[in-house]
Amino acid sequence: MKNYKANQPCPYGFYVSPGALDAHFVGADGESFAAKNDKAYYHLPNALLILISPLIGGLFVLAFPAIILGSFAVLATYSVGKLVWSFLMPRAFLLGNRWEPTMAYLTKPKAESEPSEKKANEMKDEQVK
Repeated sequence: MKNYKANQPCPYGFYVSPGALDAHFVGADGESFAAKNDKAYYHLPNALLILISPLIGGLFVLAFPAIILGSFAVLATYSVGKLVWSFLMPRAFLLGNRWEPTMAYLTKPKAESEPSEKKANEMKDEQVK
């Protein structure tokens, strides 16, 4: 079976690349298709396509409920995740550690300024009483 590469002219038909999980349809003889550069594409005869089309349709019918349920599961997970994220992010600062032991214990405390005369007088008055 002859293989074709990207941008190579090829005859009318349907082309499939099993390695790339890709398929392309060429509508006219000599037309090229935009495909993945390093992958080989194989021409499938029309008779083979007609024979496997019921199989592909049946597979789609059987897989469709799983596709729908999977889509709803992804949507629900995304919605719940977004709701939880929007609830937690405004409160994320609460998880931050703001304790700085070097600032609390390893620095000298500032010396208190000398009490003013007014405070000194008030202290003397309190001692006298």
